[in-house]
Amino acid sequence: MRAASRLLFQLRAGLLQAGAATAEDAARILATQSFIELSQLGSRVAEKYRQKSLQLAGTKDWLDSQQKQFLTAMRTPEASMDMENNIPVFYIATRPNQPRDEWPAVSLAEIEATLDHIAAWTGLARAAFSTAARVQSIFATAKTRTADEACRRIAVALCLYRRWEPELVRPNEDYAQFRRQFSDSLGRLNPARQVVLDALDATPLSSWKPADAKEKARTLLMTAVDELEKRERPTRAARTSTQMEDESFAERDDD
Repeated sequence: MRAASRLLFQLRAGLLQAGAATAEDAARILATQSFIELSQLGSRVAEKYRQKSLQLAGTKDWLDSQQKQFLTAMRTPEASMDMENNIPVFYIATRPNQPRDEWPAVSLAEIEATLDHIAAWTGLARAAFSTAARVQSIFATAKTRTADEACRRIAVALCLYRRWEPELVRPNEDYAQFRRQFSDSLGRLNPARQVVLDALDATPLSSWKPADAKEKARTLLMTAVDELEKRERPTRAARTSTQMEDESFAERDDD
C-alpha cells in the first residue's frame, strides 16, 4: 500500500513539475511523456526537499526544538498522496519516536514554507546575535521557546529599547506599552513596522549571509508585527475583552 502511495506521489508531483495545473494539462503531458519520466521528475522533487533539509541541518544549533524536529523528520519522510485533495504530501513525525500511524500529512507547499522559514530565521539569528549560544539563551527566556516568539520579542525590543535584545522584553508590561505607543486608533502597527525596517536597514550588509538573508529577515519580522497587530484590531466596545486576551497572549510569551 505504501509503495503504491509512493508511486502515486511520484506521478502527481511529476505532473505538477511538468506544469499540469488542470486535468487537461495532465492529459496533454501524459500523451507526450512516459510514466517513468514523470516518476523520475516526482522523485527529484522529493529529493530536492530532502537535500535542502539536510543542508539546513548544519544550522541546528541556531534553531528551536520544533525546527530541529522538523529537519530530523525530513531525513526520512514518507512520500504519499492526499487522496481527498489529490495532492502529493509527506508524512513526517512531529515528535521523537512518534508512532508511524500518528504522523500527519504535510503538503509540499507547507514543507517548502517551513524550510524557507527556517532558512530565514537562521540568517536573521546569525546576523543579529552572532553566536548560537546567544540564540539558545534567547529561547530560554521565553515560555514557548520558539523562533516565532523570538521574532515578536525582537520587534518589541527594537521599538521600545532600540536594541536587538529580545531578552529585555517583559511581556506582561512591555506588550501593553508597545501597543499604546505604536498603534493607531484602528490598532494598526505601521509605526512599529517602520522602526523595525529602519533597524534592519541600519545593519551592515556584510552581516547577512547568504545575499538574500536580509530580505528574508524583513519578511520574517513583518510577519511577527502582523501577528502582534492581530491582537490590536478590536472595536472600541470590545477593548475590555481584548485587553484580557492581550494578557493571555503576554502570559504565553512570558517565562
